[in-house]
Amino acid sequence: MLKILLTRKELEWLVLHLKEKGERRLEDVLVEMHREMEKERGKAQVWKPTLESIEESPVVQNVHVVV
Repeated sequence: MLKILLTRKELEWLVLHLKEKGERRLEDVLVEMHREMEKERGKAQVWKPTLESIEESPVVQNVHVVV
């Protein structure tokens, strides 16, 4: 058993493509759908810093010396 969570827009796209290309397998249409989603995500991606690009400030320890 396989469950797939789709948005309404994705479901409409899937149904449309299944109707247009009637002899294609569902698997092929889902692969195409995944490629389209990846393209859209690639266009909308924003810059996110990596850990290497975030400078850390040095940690200063307070030491109290009692004489």
